[in-house]
Amino acid sequence: MKMLFFLHIPKTGGTYVARNDKVIFPIDDLNHSVFVHKAENTPGYPPSPGYLHKMRKDVSLMSTPDRICFASVRNPYSWLVSYWFHSGCNIPESEKPSHYDYRLARKGFKQFVATIADRDEGWPSKKFIHFALFSDRGDLMVNRLVHQETLDVELEQLATDYDVTYQKKDRAMVSKGKLNYKTYYDEEIYQLVTDTWGRELKLFGYDFDGRTGDGILASIITQEQKQNIKYNWVTDVLEVK
Repeated sequence: MKMLFFLHIPKTGGTYVARNDKVIFPIDDLNHSVFVHKAENTPGYPPSPGYLHKMRKDVSLMSTPDRICFASVRNPYSWLVSYWFHSGCNIPESEKPSHYDYRLARKGFKQFVATIADRDEGWPSKKFIHFALFSDRGDLMVNRLVHQETLDVELEQLATDYDVTYQKKDRAMVSKGKLNYKTYYDEEIYQLVTDTWGRELKLFGYDFDGRTGDGILASIITQEQKQNIKYNWVTDVLEVK
């Protein structure tokens, strides 16, 4: 029997997947882990201050073929709106002064995105938002992807494929008053996101309207793709052979 592990990329629906009354089980929740070979406090780790030292797992955890790691991904256009709400944008229910991007979020969505797209350090930055899908040596660690936009459909299929239990639940952490993400964009910010995170758009198959159906990675990731797709945290280079 395959053992399922869930890697939670923030703001991609992971709280829903791995909440206490799990919608799919049994799974092992890795939470906001990153796969590292380096020892604690080694230069270059953590890859960003936004990922705390406790968010790490030994790479050897995924070294056996009976272990399947899956993660959820999300359209960067939608992701940025969700992260803005999460950081504490200027609405009462999103007040979160302790968040490290709180002051930036209060300046409005346009400046929020422009600042993130210009910074090299911290998470998120102009680097790969979904960097935690890769280890510190650049290896793609997940075997399967589910997509935030069609989460329940894909979780049900995942449960069928691996003979685990699926039970749909009410959504957690849904921001009140959130409008369609497109309403937050003007042409300038749209183009900035397209230029900055275009690699993720192509890798996962997204455009401004949603999923395109022609991403480099589909739901099931092949062994060949794992060998041919690498991402370097430090240089921010995504290599697709």
